[in-house]
Amino acid sequence: MTGPRPSPLGLWWVLGAGIVTGLVVVGAGGLRLGGYVMAAAFALAGVLRLVLPRSVVGALVVRSRGYDVVALWGVAIALAVVVTTVDLGPR
Repeated sequence: MTGPRPSPLGLWWVLGAGIVTGLVVVGAGGLRLGGYVMAAAFALAGVLRLVLPRSVVGALVVRSRGYDVVALWGVAIALAVVVTTVDLGPR
């Protein structure tokens, strides 16, 4: 008899929940904070992909571990830079 099979989607919900939370914050008027929340979600997904086995992270596995981590952290850094540098002042 075998143990319970891991979910094929794994921990993808961490990224999804972070993006949804960030969008809710943006919708409530916090553009910068919402962007940072989404960037943190991508960074956390990268850390999870780096340290956890394929069977646990599930749908976060797209290519090789290195490629996935670089892509997720790249999106996190780019989003944080864009949110930091956007001019929110009145014109």
